[in-house]
Amino acid sequence: MHSLSDLLTDVRHAVLLNFDQPLWIKAEIAQRSSSNGHAYLTLVEKEAGVSKLRARAEAAIWKTNLRKIRSKLKHPIGDLLAIGAEVAMLVQVTFHELYGLKLSVLDIDEQHTLGQLELQKIETISRLKKEGLLDANAQIAKPLVWQRLAVISSARAAGFADFQAQLKNNAAGYKIAISLFEATVQGDRAKEQIVQRLAQIGRQKEAFDLVLILRGGGSKLDLRGFDEYEVCRAIAMSPLPVMTGIGHETDASVADMVSSLSVKTPTAAAVAILDNLGQFEAALDQLLSGIQREVDATMTREHEQLIHALQRVRLLSNFLLDKEHTQLVSTADKVHWNLKHALQREHSTLAAIQAQVKALDPSETLRRGYSITTDEHHNVIQSTTHLEVEDSIITHLHNRKLSSTITKIELHESNS
Repeated sequence: MHSLSDLLTDVRHAVLLNFDQPLWIKAEIAQRSSSNGHAYLTLVEKEAGVSKLRARAEAAIWKTNLRKIRSKLKHPIGDLLAIGAEVAMLVQVTFHELYGLKLSVLDIDEQHTLGQLELQKIETISRLKKEGLLDANAQIAKPLVWQRLAVISSARAAGFADFQAQLKNNAAGYKIAISLFEATVQGDRAKEQIVQRLAQIGRQKEAFDLVLILRGGGSKLDLRGFDEYEVCRAIAMSPLPVMTGIGHETDASVADMVSSLSVKTPTAAAVAILDNLGQFEAALDQLLSGIQREVDATMTREHEQLIHALQRVRLLSNFLLDKEHTQLVSTADKVHWNLKHALQREHSTLAAIQAQVKALDPSETLRRGYSITTDEHHNVIQSTTHLEVEDSIITHLHNRKLSSTITKIELHESNS
């Protein structure tokens, strides 16, 4: 029976025999750490299209090799060894009875990683296009004014500081509200945090006009998170228009492609915001000028119409006054004529009445030879009913009065 150490010694000999030369492998970085100048990696291989592991191994880049690899790379080694990145590396397979199987990394193929990023980018674009999301965010109606900004960036990023300073100190004095939703915009946690912040902003969409994702530059590897499907899908599905300013000067990321607006840098994003406000102000000034011109023209036109109307009113008033004056004079003449004739008629009637009254005047009756008899109290005697013999009576003639005493009263047959 073999002891454990004998068995593991045989394994070590077998490894040395079969893997006496370094070999190139490709694997995904699952974990990464460092200690005392050494880098430690957990490498995995997954089933195609799923997350199930097919293989797992521990690897190390010893301090000496780490310095050599760094010196020949064009990109920071930390970017190449990002969690989730597929890396091609030259490894020496070793086995130790105490520490087990270990892969010592001697070299890294930088171009393989860059090629994998391009493949990832192509795959992301294909998926978004298939889902109809490639231009979904661009189709969202943009507000006329970009004044309430939701910014996804690192609070300590120089690019964000430049962006803030340029907006706050703008020469036009525009008031711009900036709300920072802090997130890591590179590295292992960038994808998760950017997606979370976009969802958070989406829940407050009524409070903002525009979402900005800002990052102050970096290598192509630094920007790999902006080619990630999950990040790009979250941008495409945002209920608000998204502007990216993530610091690249050459190739556009997929995030740039799916966002409603894309500029090169955070400073360019600030310029775009100020340009929008300036264009809105110019359009508003033009509109107000147009309104003022229209108001002035309307007032001039209305003033002219008012003057014309006043002239017409004056002419019509004079005409009506002349007409009414003529009618009034005519009416006055008619009234005068009618009054004159009415007075003449009334005068004739009055004269006739006066003649009748005069004819009925007792003095006139007396003048014609008649007489009037009264009692001693000057009551006209019309009947002898109340008279008696010895009563005194007065007979009135035209110019005389005769006093008599009744001596006899005789009744005529016609009165009996």
